[in-house]
Amino acid sequence: MTYGWAILIVVVVAGVLAYYGVFSPKVTAKTGFSQVDVVSPWNLKSNGDLVVQVQNKVGQDINITRVFAGGAVYDVSPDMTVASGATSTAVTASFTSLAGTSGSQFNIKDVAIEYLVVSSGATLNSTGTLAGQRS
Repeated sequence: MTYGWAILIVVVVAGVLAYYGVFSPKVTAKTGFSQVDVVSPWNLKSNGDLVVQVQNKVGQDINITRVFAGGAVYDVSPDMTVASGATSTAVTASFTSLAGTSGSQFNIKDVAIEYLVVSSGATLNSTGTLAGQRS
């Protein structure tokens, strides 16, 4: 009988811990991205708004023109200028296809930041993967 109560208590405690997310680790990770790097923190809201800040490592001024994610395109209008070595203000790109439940984990494997090098007029992409928890 005593063992039965002890097992019941262990099961209840495990259920409470699982309910509060102790067993689901919250992973925030970034891979890829090169000359135009996404810097922490980034965020994907439950309505599909992806909020990122980028750091310009190109060595020249750039204009952020588009953000690609989840197979969709967001035009940054007007283009956001980022000086050489600087970090941009937040860029909010709306992707309804990425909408989900607040608090759930996300992993976007095909994020691309399209930018224009001001001095040469070359249009390039910096690509990578973003993971984290939706707000």
